[in-house]
Amino acid sequence: MPTVLEAILPGLVPARSTSMQMVLFTSDGSLHPAYRYLAALLNLSWAVLGDDAQQWPYKIEEVLARLDDDPEIGSDPRLAELRRRRQR
Repeated sequence: MPTVLEAILPGLVPARSTSMQMVLFTSDGSLHPAYRYLAALLNLSWAVLGDDAQQWPYKIEEVLARLDDDPEIGSDPRLAELRRRRQR
């Protein structure tokens, strides 16, 4: 995931549609493999989540909470900004 994200990140822009989906669960209920790469997940979230949190995907709070749990990622200013946008 980090290698692919590094290649596509420059072309990503914030989504402007309420139809955006971020599916980070598996059919058996186990954690999605993206959760192994929290830095990449934060980079992706920062790139695609726009200013209007009403357009963010369903259950995005679970993603933000998972990022918050990581000591290094949880202190990243981009995550703090995403949390601020979500609370507006």
